[in-house]
Amino acid sequence: MQRLFMVGGWTDIYAHAKACGFHLTVAQNKEDVKPEDLAVVDRMITIAKNDPRVPELAAALHQSEPFDAAVSFQEHGVFNAARVREELGIFGNPLSAVGLARDKGLLRQHMKARGIPSIPFALVDSADEARAFADEIGWPVMIKPVSASGSDCVQKLTGPQDVQAAYARIASRYPGQGVIVEQFMVGPEVSVEALSWNGRHTVLGVTDKITTGAPFFVELGHSHPSSLGAAVIAQIEALTLQLLDSMGHLHGPTHTEMIVTADGPRVVEAHTRTGGDRIFEMVELVHGVNLFDTTLRGFAGAFPDLAPHAPRGAAIRYFDLPEGVVTHVAGIDEARAMPGIVRIEHSLETGKPSMPVRKSGDRLGYVLAQGADRAEAVRRVEDAMARIRVVVESSTALADGRTP
Repeated sequence: MQRLFMVGGWTDIYAHAKACGFHLTVAQNKEDVKPEDLAVVDRMITIAKNDPRVPELAAALHQSEPFDAAVSFQEHGVFNAARVREELGIFGNPLSAVGLARDKGLLRQHMKARGIPSIPFALVDSADEARAFADEIGWPVMIKPVSASGSDCVQKLTGPQDVQAAYARIASRYPGQGVIVEQFMVGPEVSVEALSWNGRHTVLGVTDKITTGAPFFVELGHSHPSSLGAAVIAQIEALTLQLLDSMGHLHGPTHTEMIVTADGPRVVEAHTRTGGDRIFEMVELVHGVNLFDTTLRGFAGAFPDLAPHAPRGAAIRYFDLPEGVVTHVAGIDEARAMPGIVRIEHSLETGKPSMPVRKSGDRLGYVLAQGADRAEAVRRVEDAMARIRVVVESSTALADGRTP
């Protein structure tokens, strides 16, 4: 029996690994371990996925019960999984490719060095350096930490007056981490979902994105497949393949974010994992390809031929509520019963505070829908969202004794 070391995951992924015949060891955040996980995995190690000691623990176990492969499907686990692969000399993704995807500054430097279409950027050590770069290339610009996720601390800066507070926010939340400033890009935002095996990349589809807009651009929805024209899709796919080849990504899913500018598509970020926001599920709904099962079958030595069925449509939308306190929620059950609704997950509760969405973790739930095509999926998800009624009263009004 082959032995697999997995960093992070959840019950369904563990079940796929066991169905592939693996003896499964998982390193997982203690708070994310569910009772049902313990009935599936063979060994559970409770430790933060990004703890630098994870490879040491894997190496100690490897001495008596050698692992054959290491894998992760989560942002905070992929780097440690690649370190385990590198240090133990077992099967998995190379650390060099994963490291590029985890560091936005390294990725920009990599693209520049290899002539891959990119944008002006600067790695800065102070607010003054960020301001000087923006003065040089022109405002507005985007500022972000080099290795954060979930749109945290990503902000559009429209002028010098914005820089100090934005830089201080990153420095406070991510002390010691680099800060990157980039030219602001204008155009439709998309992501590219691909699956690779032995360095051969297959683009499964392009997903349209909806965000909160300036200044934080947090994702509020996705629609798959994209509504962009065939010529633009071809450009996006070609740039994705060029980037993945240059990075040396070998095995498993990738999620590449792009903006289609007037000069053509340009990469925003790249990830050696599936897309979040249930995009991996949307790919399965639309194309019939389960990214986790397919990858794990490859790790077991039987990567299947990719034969997606005729594409359908899928769409997801997140709640975007004003700041205040939730005082009324209705229509959830009715929306769940509407045609094509795959799932509604939420934490909407009377008395619960709501806040403006500044990062992905601020969102209070979503509706996921499928349809015969993209247009039907979008119509269904928007109809369901319209059926749900959420009243948010300002905290000031409640403090004054007013009722909603």
